[in-house]
Amino acid sequence: MKRKSLIYNLLHKPVPDLEGLVKKYQYGRYNEDFSLDKQRRMLYSTEAILKDCEKAKASTYVILSGKKCSGLICLQKSAWDTELMGFNVGIVKHLIVEGASFDRKVKICLDLLYAAYDWFEKENIRFVFVKIPARDLSAVNALCRSGYVYMENWIHNSFDLTMPLPGLNKKYSLRTFNAKKDLECLLNFSKDAFVTQRYHADPYLSNTLAEKVYSKWILTSANSKSDRIVALNDSSKTLGFLIYTHKDLSRQLGFKFSRWKFAAIDRSERGKGVGRQLFTAALKLNLKEGCHIADSGLSMNNIHSLNLHNQVGFKVISGIVVFHLWIQAKAVKRIVSKSL
Repeated sequence: MKRKSLIYNLLHKPVPDLEGLVKKYQYGRYNEDFSLDKQRRMLYSTEAILKDCEKAKASTYVILSGKKCSGLICLQKSAWDTELMGFNVGIVKHLIVEGASFDRKVKICLDLLYAAYDWFEKENIRFVFVKIPARDLSAVNALCRSGYVYMENWIHNSFDLTMPLPGLNKKYSLRTFNAKKDLECLLNFSKDAFVTQRYHADPYLSNTLAEKVYSKWILTSANSKSDRIVALNDSSKTLGFLIYTHKDLSRQLGFKFSRWKFAAIDRSERGKGVGRQLFTAALKLNLKEGCHIADSGLSMNNIHSLNLHNQVGFKVISGIVVFHLWIQAKAVKRIVSKSL
């Protein structure tokens, strides 16, 4: 195919105006947050994407229209998922294109996705996942046409810690996580916390393996030096946990972020306002820690969590769509070839 000859691997050929292409990209958590300074958020997002591409030169492909760079796809192998699954797992980290029309953008995406299958074959990748900004509809369209299967929608929520915080009931207190005493309790609280998420939605993954993935994720956070875990207690017992981390972007964006990663409530205490108290206590703690913004991502399938975030005062910033692909390389390439 003629278009295929226009695709180059970033490792083998200098690409004109790659930075220019990335600078025009308007999607993603920070690019879509209009409370942030426009120039600073665009610069930060551009630098982060280019850094990912530089790290993965051998698996980043670009497409040229004449002398102009009109698209890139950045692929990575997920060591964490590969170790857990027992086979090679890949990620479509970035899929960025520009074009004069929607149809042109879709065609460029399809060309890049076609090129990706050569890398999947070479690396013996069996399973691929991609998280694409929900507003990037040309990429969503191309992924659907390329054999990728929709799994779920996620949203990024944000809370401005300079705003007045909700009140905290004095019967509750927040304390630091104690791995020796609290780990079993945390794992117990989290047993059904992931049933609305993508690994349970995938028909090719057993529920046992899906739970194994999420359990390992909890254990990884518990042993992480960067992740922080706090527990909410009343006078008699532990009621819930919150896992979060700090991301200091004061230099780049002017703010220090607290990134909330996971919350779990004792099943017997749900529906009693405990989640709201946990969130309120965590927000007050984040403010004391010098954070300006609390970020929290969640699956839109988790209605209870979505409502809780709304009640506390989080606002939706952006969304992502998650796709999975199980590879039988020749069959999948036929699908993409027909779409081109």
